[in-house]
Amino acid sequence: MIINAARGGIVNEDDLLKTTTPIIYCTDVYQNEPHINPAIVDFSFICTPHIAGHSQEAKITAVTWISDKLHLHCGLPQASPIQFSPTQHTHFTQYETWEKNILKLYSPLNETLSLKEATNKELAFLTQRKAHQNRHDFSAHAGVELNQQIRQIMGI
Repeated sequence: MIINAARGGIVNEDDLLKTTTPIIYCTDVYQNEPHINPAIVDFSFICTPHIAGHSQEAKITAVTWISDKLHLHCGLPQASPIQFSPTQHTHFTQYETWEKNILKLYSPLNETLSLKEATNKELAFLTQRKAHQNRHDFSAHAGVELNQQIRQIMGI
């Protein structure tokens, strides 16, 4: 099994497609995004639209980092932190497995099927990615009641 959630060029997709070894390939990143190779989508068990940096928390982190660097470079006092509070919470239950609770936040199945069925993979990739503009990181759900095992897995 290979899970590629890092950078598109880390896995050589051409070589992967030539392998004769049975392999389960899951990916969120592709070479030459958004011009993704339809063959790698077909080959993948799970394929999603590279959404790691598309959560509201990731965007705030990026803006804060740039702001801090600019303030430092210009000799200005550091700006006040951005105050952010998610407006939605997902209801978790201690009676379900952590896997089922996590899948309530995000299940890659629908996007995988949609990407695999799309005639225009590039358009499907871009459309799916754009749909994640208001998504939250797992850490945004820290205020809800979660058992300790789920908190550890989610990093909160």
